[in-house]
Amino acid sequence: MKLCISDLNGTQKFSLYTICKDFLSTLERGGLMTLLGLQASILVALFEHIHVTYPAAWMSIGTCARYAMLLGVTSSTEAYSVLRKVTSWTEIEERRRTGWVLFALDRLSGTGNERSYALPPLTREARLLGDDDS
Repeated sequence: MKLCISDLNGTQKFSLYTICKDFLSTLERGGLMTLLGLQASILVALFEHIHVTYPAAWMSIGTCARYAMLLGVTSSTEAYSVLRKVTSWTEIEERRRTGWVLFALDRLSGTGNERSYALPPLTREARLLGDDDS
């Protein structure tokens, strides 16, 4: 996966990765907290993890975890969401799947490097994903 922008001469000008990180930081500083912003941040964190850019990947995953807690998409914070109330099953599933992807990425990044996890362990009340055939 290569993310870069080149000019007409083929010279690399800006890394798309850097542009994405800067843009997402601008959104956060501006107070714009959305599910799409969280999902984009998770993709950037995954990119960092895949390309072994530590400790940036671990820090980004931790930032995403706090972002998710603020939005209420983690299993322990669904009751405290700053997002609007869900109106359909698909919205509920999208939020849950985003939370589960982040949970898996958090556990993956913390395993084997003696760093703490950003998300708390699962409880018995954690909601699982719905059936795709529903």
